[in-house]
Amino acid sequence: MAFVSSDVINAYQNLLKEAEGDKCIYTTSFLYQTLGTAMSPEMFLVDITQERINEAKYWFIPLFDFEHWHLLAVDLQGGKYLHLSSIKNPKYNAGFEKACKFIGNYLQEHFSDLFGRRGTRPVDWEMINLEDIPMQDQSNDCAIFLLAYEEYLQKGRNLDFCQKDMTRRRGEIAAEFLRLFDT
Repeated sequence: MAFVSSDVINAYQNLLKEAEGDKCIYTTSFLYQTLGTAMSPEMFLVDITQERINEAKYWFIPLFDFEHWHLLAVDLQGGKYLHLSSIKNPKYNAGFEKACKFIGNYLQEHFSDLFGRRGTRPVDWEMINLEDIPMQDQSNDCAIFLLAYEEYLQKGRNLDFCQKDMTRRRGEIAAEFLRLFDT
């Protein structure tokens, strides 16, 4: 199986957004890559508004470290940061924590009134590495797992998929793109 690129992740996130509306916020996979660089990550956040944050359950931010895709799911209603990684390895935790600190500071700085009314401070939210989630046993399915995590969370479903479902999931993603090109 081929590695899934950031372009595929971004395009599929757009399909999820179109299908479900503003239930969730999807951020480009390029946001995380700009953290700690001379580029301004805020250029990827111009469409993040108080209204969207207030209405959304999750804010999904793809993370990429050491040739592995994993996910930061910001629970905007529950006030916590969830890390979903299909490979358990502590080296991915540093990227998760770096992204949480950036997002916490961003939310605190730009939406302090909203969170103040809720009685919470995003910079203080708990960071949780989810342990009991579907895991991959092949080295090249991490992006498919990331997209499945997003889709299942968005739809409020239990994360009840597994490695054997990934070939089918790849096919479904490809079919969805082909359907778009056919119209």
